[in-house]
This record gives sequence, structure tokens and C-alpha cells, in this order.
Amino acid sequence: MPDEKAAASCVLTQDGAVTTVLISARFSVCYEFDTTATNRDLALPYAVALNGKVLAAHADKPRVLDAKGRTIRVSVEAGDEVALYLNSDAHPEFRTAPVYAVKVRNRDVLVRIVERKGRGSHRKGVLEPPTCQLRDGKRIDVYDDELNGDIWLKISHCYTSAEAQALLPVGLEPTIRAAVLSIYHGLPRPELLIRLNASDTATASSMHVTFDDSDNARANITATYSLQKLVLPRTHPSGYAALLSAARAAGITELRVTSAWRPMLGSIAHRAGLGIDVSYAGAADNAVQFNRVALTDPKAPDTANVGAKEKALYADFDHAVQARENEEKARDRATKLSQANRNPDDTTRLRQDIESANKRVQTAKLEQKEAEKRWNDELSADQPRLVRSLRSHLCKNKSVQQLFDPWYMDTDTKDTTPPAANQQRSANEKLHSNHLHITVHEPKIL
Repeated sequence: MPDEKAAASCVLTQDGAVTTVLISARFSVCYEFDTTATNRDLALPYAVALNGKVLAAHADKPRVLDAKGRTIRVSVEAGDEVALYLNSDAHPEFRTAPVYAVKVRNRDVLVRIVERKGRGSHRKGVLEPPTCQLRDGKRIDVYDDELNGDIWLKISHCYTSAEAQALLPVGLEPTIRAAVLSIYHGLPRPELLIRLNASDTATASSMHVTFDDSDNARANITATYSLQKLVLPRTHPSGYAALLSAARAAGITELRVTSAWRPMLGSIAHRAGLGIDVSYAGAADNAVQFNRVALTDPKAPDTANVGAKEKALYADFDHAVQARENEEKARDRATKLSQANRNPDDTTRLRQDIESANKRVQTAKLEQKEAEKRWNDELSADQPRLVRSLRSHLCKNKSVQQLFDPWYMDTDTKDTTPPAANQQRSANEKLHSNHLHITVHEPKIL
């Protein structure tokens, strides 16, 4: 089958002559992403570059792959070159690591990118020669590549100390500013020891912060691994500043950070350097392990974070939820029977069944609401002072967009909706039953 040629159009000139004008043919370039290896619906930020220049629609803010559409499409001419800026490198001020660049020949292009875990590949986001395939009666160039840990490393911006200095908020306590900047200079050990001077609102103290190793990065990156050089500086400096400032205000003297940037686990927040996880916070008179798994897992060891009274109240609430769901199912069955009825003699009885079922649903909803309030009241009263204080200061910090922990879930700290109790029902609630998570506010990435 011949390649596509440039289209032509006949034009009538001013002197009445007919001339043929060539019209440049347009071709489609489609990038197709498969991230089911780690997260099928991964919200990956992207900006498209055409012949070295980012498209106007992506100039000020990257787009994001959504859950339904896992493709990026652009219309180009033969000879054009298309490339992608992805993840935190899609931020307008970065864009230093274009990947999956393709030069269009004289047919449509499909680039299939499949995420692959592990250290078995050394692909760097540079496309190998395509195969020519027949699709819907047309020949297209098909490129196959992957999204591995090394490419995640490449498309995740590594902040310099100068960038960190510029990004940190004005008015940040000098000792905390210096501590955060030391992360981007390169820590000699995975820890911070911060000497905090007395202020108008706090006494002099010290804070010890330890950073856990990143098993996920180690397992997926072939480059020489270093937590201090590869992982910690890829996390937004405002996240560290928010955590340390809130901890200082809450009187915390010890923190354990279990995760910062990581390439191939969970949502986009950590991969884009906008997520920080904390598992432990300690103060002179109190210490908290952020873990409430025992609320719903009978095999989990008991902790002071979940008391016997709260467990009983949660069990009552859980029973009420199940009762409400059962009554709703019974009502739906009654409704279907009524809709399918063809016997006029049964109409009145079936209508009464529906009315009775609706009343039982309303009663079950009220009982669930009352049971939930009793559990919520106990949850609020029994949460550690240290957790309450740390959360309060984090929620007020302008650099914090989301805050999830074993007690409460706040999907948007900028709105007026109060945090919801972590019921450990949804996947996100269960995920955050054993640590506190901060999502950094950075609208130029997400």
C-alpha cells in the first residue's frame, strides 16, 4: 500500500486560470500509556513539545492523563518532531528531560508505552525504530517502549539548593530553612539534627528527623543508588518546610519520615515529589506511632491509638452500615418486583411493600448516623494531643494541599469542608491507616 501523499486543491486565480496548490498532509501522533503494573489510573502530568517548543495549551501548566483516556494525541505534519515532558519535569520552569521523541515520516504514529517494574531494563525513553503495521486499512508507524524506574528518575525533577532557596516560603524560621536546604546540598547521613532557638511562641529545643531508606527506588533504579542524592532532593522543599514548621509548633522533637519521592508505588503524589509520609512523632511528654490498623484488623496488635470502647462503638457503627445496606437491597428487590408485576390484584400489596421498605431504609439510615456520631465523638476525644496539634498546624500551612492519617482524611485543606474520619473502608483510607501523609500544594505540577 503506498504512503500517504500531500493533498491538493484547485484554486481559481484572478486572471481566471486554474492552478493546483499542494496542501500539507496532517498526521496523527498518539501516545498510549499502560500503567497497570503499578496504578492503572495514574494521573501522570504531561506537556507536549512540537519541534522543540511546548504547545501553547501546555505552556503554563501541564495536562494530566485521566483515568478514562490513557492517550495523548497531537496533529502534525511530515518531518515534525514530537516529544513529551512528564511528571514533575512537566513543570513550566523545568522541562529539561524530553522523552519518547519521534520524528514523523509520512504516516500516522502510535507510541505504546508500558510501565515495567524491576531493574531488568536499561531503556531511557529513547525510541527504537518502529514497525509498520496495518490499522483500519492504513499503514502506521508503531513504536514500543516502556516506563521503568530509570525513566521515572529522569522525569522526576531533582531540586538544587538554589531552587529550594527560591521555593521556600518567606518568613520561614532560619534554622528550619537551613535544615531544609541541607537536604539539597546533600546530607552525609539520612537524618537531620536541628537546633531550634527560642522564639516568641516556642522555647529553645532540638529536633531529630530520620529518613527511612526507599525500598521502592532501590528495587527499580539501575543507577548507583543513594537515598540522600537520588531520593530526598526529588521531593519539593515546601513539603519538608511545612512538616518541620508544624512539628516545631506542636513541640515535636523527633520525627521518622518513611517515604518521600518514590518512582513506582501508589498515586502520583510521591512520584511527582509532592508526597511525604511520617510514621512516628515524639515529644518530651508524648510519642505517637501513626498506626490504627487494629481498628478493623482483629489480627493486628493492640495499640494505645485504638481503645476497647472505640472498638466497640466502631463495631456498632459497622453493623449499622451493613443493616442500612441490607434494607436498601430489600427495597430495590421490592421495587423490581413491582415494576415487573403484570397482575393488577398484586399492585396495592407491592406498593405497600415498597412504602414499608422505604420506611425501614430511613430508620436504618438514622440508626447509622447516630452510631457514626457516637464513634466519631470517641475518636475525636481519644486521639493523642500530639496528633491533633500536628494536624492543625499542617492544615493551616499554605504549602499543604492534602493531609491523610489514621484518624482523619482531608482531601483538600484549602476548602471549608472539615476532615472526614478515617473509617478504613476505602482503599485510600486503608492505605493511610498506618502513617500520616502530606501532599504538597504545587499547581504547576498537579
